[in-house]
Amino acid sequence: MARSRTSTRPVLAGAVVVLAAALTGCSATNEITSMDAYSASDGVRATLGTVTAENLLLVAAGADEPGALQGALSNRGDDGVTVTVVLGEDSARVWLPAGDTVLFGGSDGDEVVLTTPVAPARSPT
Repeated sequence: MARSRTSTRPVLAGAVVVLAAALTGCSATNEITSMDAYSASDGVRATLGTVTAENLLLVAAGADEPGALQGALSNRGDDGVTVTVVLGEDSARVWLPAGDTVLFGGSDGDEVVLTTPVAPARSPT
């Protein structure tokens, strides 16, 4: 009596195709959100021409007190630009070279101090 032998290769290939479809299903039908520009932390994000402000925020102890600017400005353009940061009646000018990013605050960033016209937001306790 001859015994029929079924090949496992077609079954294995089918299982691999089903598994691959199941694992890529979400990315095939949904937009990849990490490709969109968004504010990844507490600061604000803004774009004006070739200049992008990333995660800008002002850290101060109270109203009418000096506050340190935190975040970054990036220039994607071919020419350097001067950016003026205005808060109330106080302002600071920052030179932004072409194709460069200027960091504010922290141990490596430039120091920009502005007077806060309003009381800073309190973190929830």
